[in-house]
Amino acid sequence: MQIHQGVVPFDEAAADIWPTLMEMDLQCGIEGKAGTLGAPSRMVVATALARDAVLVEGAQPYHSLVPGLQVQGF
Repeated sequence: MQIHQGVVPFDEAAADIWPTLMEMDLQCGIEGKAGTLGAPSRMVVATALARDAVLVEGAQPYHSLVPGLQVQGF
């Protein structure tokens, strides 16, 4: 894997996880507005899972629903 200027590519390992995330009902809330986590955001989550990395974002309802997801709030 090659990282270019801090950008981690969406690779095969993340792509294997992504369909499972797409099947899940993952709710999020941004600035008081509730909604469903979009496909691009699910790609970020899949990448974090594939790399055993920590996802850095504010508290979201879906965090506890994704097995193995490590989150650091801000």
